[in-house]
Amino acid sequence: MTTHIPRVSIISYRALFLLVAPVFLVGFFALPSFAEAANRYWVGTSTDWSNTNNWSATSGGVGGATVPGVNDAAFFDTGSQNASMGTGAIDISGMSITSGYSGVVTSTSHVSGLTIRMSISLAGTGANDGFAHNNGLVVFCPNPSTCNGGNHITYTGSSTEFYDVKYTSGGGYDMDLQTNTMVVTNDFTFVDGDVVNGTLEVRGDVTATAAAGNTIGGTLLLSGAAATQTLDVSADVDDILSGT
Repeated sequence: MTTHIPRVSIISYRALFLLVAPVFLVGFFALPSFAEAANRYWVGTSTDWSNTNNWSATSGGVGGATVPGVNDAAFFDTGSQNASMGTGAIDISGMSITSGYSGVVTSTSHVSGLTIRMSISLAGTGANDGFAHNNGLVVFCPNPSTCNGGNHITYTGSSTEFYDVKYTSGGGYDMDLQTNTMVVTNDFTFVDGDVVNGTLEVRGDVTATAAAGNTIGGTLLLSGAAATQTLDVSADVDDILSGT
């Protein structure tokens, strides 16, 4: 079923959270130590994300560390104020942009985009919380079996805007917006798992292809400038729209 929603519509969801085996939320600043994981700190003298000279194993340290990968967390703090530009596929455990970072991290690749497997914390003093995403795709938890042990995704940000967002977790794990608002300026695709708490503001279309029993919790705000937005929940209408 495809429903056309007039712009500036607010739909609140407050129901149908599945009972799953307890999995404790892990905040970004308490990321567990994976056997092969590494923290990588931006010390960039250029804007190239893929240049090893721009990454250090310690905050403000010497460059030359490996570029952060699927088990690694990328930190942006006082170690460098230079901007960082990622134009290809970026696949990392998490990202933290702290208040000590005044630059802007930009992800521009629309097809390959940015993949976050655990948590993202955006609190930079640069524009948009220090994260620019006006033409790309951010994928959260692409596969629950490889999503760092199935931990919840946690999101922290106050004014961040994403372009396209796709959430594909499963197995009863959540994307927890906490008390924050995630703004998606284009389309949001919800494949599996639960989106809980906070506010999800989408200015494009929302497509939910989740299996039965998954929900979008908290508040879903459709605020696009177009005359209509599409809310397609045909795959799981009873659960996703429960309590509306």
